[in-house]
Amino acid sequence: MTNQAMLSQDDSVIRGTTIKYRISSQKLVADGNANERVSTVLQPQQVQEK
Repeated sequence: MTNQAMLSQDDSVIRGTTIKYRISSQKLVADGNANERVSTVLQPQQVQEK
């Protein structure tokens, strides 16, 4: 994903200039540039009571 890329799942969001997913290592890599930072907001999962 390029040019102001954004990836969201549930309430979690990652934004950056580019976002790459490396299938072999199952890792997400987000990059910014000189004028834009990478922003990551990860919401924790709710704990279910037993």
